[in-house]
Amino acid sequence: MDQAVNGHSLTAGVFRKVSHVTYATGERLTITSTAQGINDDGQLQVDIEVDGRVPTLPTGVVLLRPFTEDYVQSGEGSLYGYSSRSFQVNGYMLPYAWNHTVTYDADAGRLPFLVQSLFTTNLRVHYGRGHRKLKIRAAAAIRKGEPSNRCPEGFTLDVSGPFCLDDDECVRMQPCAHVCNNVLGSYYCSCPDGMTLGPDGKSCQDIDECSMARSPCSHFCENLAGGYQCSCPEGFDLLRERFCR
Repeated sequence: MDQAVNGHSLTAGVFRKVSHVTYATGERLTITSTAQGINDDGQLQVDIEVDGRVPTLPTGVVLLRPFTEDYVQSGEGSLYGYSSRSFQVNGYMLPYAWNHTVTYDADAGRLPFLVQSLFTTNLRVHYGRGHRKLKIRAAAAIRKGEPSNRCPEGFTLDVSGPFCLDDDECVRMQPCAHVCNNVLGSYYCSCPDGMTLGPDGKSCQDIDECSMARSPCSHFCENLAGGYQCSCPEGFDLLRERFCR
């Protein structure tokens, strides 16, 4: 559609894709797919490795919501894809985010547009308990992005390709108070041990370990900037910095 091409046609089914999934509840999953082409039956041959954690959900019917995923030509033989998704279990909605890095033989060429979009509809999920197989069906269409020849936020244009190169916000903006972690198309801030991100997602604030439901000290706890200190009643010695004897 609109002269857009799907990734399997572009790569002839030979590529490596690393997908990162982040759930709103904090769990993270990494899926590494190594595709080795199409067999004589027209089936894609792919090895998949999964590492990480997924949310613990109650038993029930899972409903996947339709989603849109954008793919960016990020270099010779490389693509970057990202999307926000959600699913529903027993009326409970859980959002989650995907991003992909895809590498393939650069001789295969490039997408016809800097940005292409994948649209999904009519998603269906069926789990066969007897065979322990999960089947997911969907209708999908590929179109040029909107806009299709301008790099999205988090990328800068390299006219030699043309490609969309990652914008290193950590270097250009220095947005974080302590530690800035650049990732493709974005960045995130983190803090030293004993501190946590503030409401702005950029500055750090002290964690009051002593006020937690379970104190780290067996007796007396004093909160310090970036840490804490335990102490004991008179006549007791501190053991392993936490326990009194």
